[in-house]
Amino acid sequence: MDKRKQRNERIVARQGGFAWGMAYVPAIKATREEGPRGSRLSQIWSTALGRYIHLLSRAERTFAHLALYNPYLFDLHEQRMLSPFTTVHPLHGHPRALGMSLPNLLGTVDILRDGHPVYYRRDDGESSYPVPDLFVGDLLLFLQYPDSRPYCVNWNIKGDKGDFSEQRRSDLKSLESQRKHQLKAVRRQQTEREYYAAAGIRTLELSPEYIDLNVRQNLNFLHKWQGHPFDPEAAIAGDFDAEVQEAVSAGTRISEIVVRYASKWGTRDQFLGRIFQSIWYRKLQVDLFRPLLIDRPFSPQTRDVLIEYRDIYAEVSL
Repeated sequence: MDKRKQRNERIVARQGGFAWGMAYVPAIKATREEGPRGSRLSQIWSTALGRYIHLLSRAERTFAHLALYNPYLFDLHEQRMLSPFTTVHPLHGHPRALGMSLPNLLGTVDILRDGHPVYYRRDDGESSYPVPDLFVGDLLLFLQYPDSRPYCVNWNIKGDKGDFSEQRRSDLKSLESQRKHQLKAVRRQQTEREYYAAAGIRTLELSPEYIDLNVRQNLNFLHKWQGHPFDPEAAIAGDFDAEVQEAVSAGTRISEIVVRYASKWGTRDQFLGRIFQSIWYRKLQVDLFRPLLIDRPFSPQTRDVLIEYRDIYAEVSL
């Protein structure tokens, strides 16, 4: 079977219906068989969504952590197909969107018309004919803040902001090839923006340099602890949490508290995990714009990540 046909049929089979939460299957999985050649593939577990998130680059992983850190995110669709033909809004049929009037998505064929990329398909006993190729997006966020309606935000992600203006930017190429790759890149970004804009969904073009380096590193580290088990009973956990909070407020190290509790009621990793989970779930608020070092005092939060980067979560530009 033709590889392009096989790829597209697999994508349509996975994404032709409606699926949210644990039932969602990305158009492209982060596996050696499906991932783009040379890409940095990763699968990260989300306790909140109950499934692995499939990511095709380090930049996608950075922004997946940022998306999952927001407690008002109720779903995340990575590697979501852009339908070639007009289709319903991503929230259509979701229980949270009952009663909402949701505009349709505009198909990529309607946007690009004669300029839409195609591949040629040949069925048994038939001559070949053109079929629209499929585009795949990066991260589609589903958000709902208190006392507000649910909405989506689309994140289009590249490793460097310059990659939005030219495909294969690091390749050696002629001026003519460079011009073609620049036109393709601009057309590709515009297509995705128009596709989602028809349904009232905002698209942002994002790259890691937009996010503070310490924030990126801290969220990557904290996410790994999100599901770490904690066995001690609730009373011990409550006392431990209170002491850690006091230490953060007083500007003293938490390492001594961890050692003391671990020597009596568990292991060091259990109590470290308790701290890092509390930070990830925003119960213990520390400054994520500074390094998190267990042998140094944690700084109380003065800048909230969700406030500093609130524009990229917003339904409309702030």
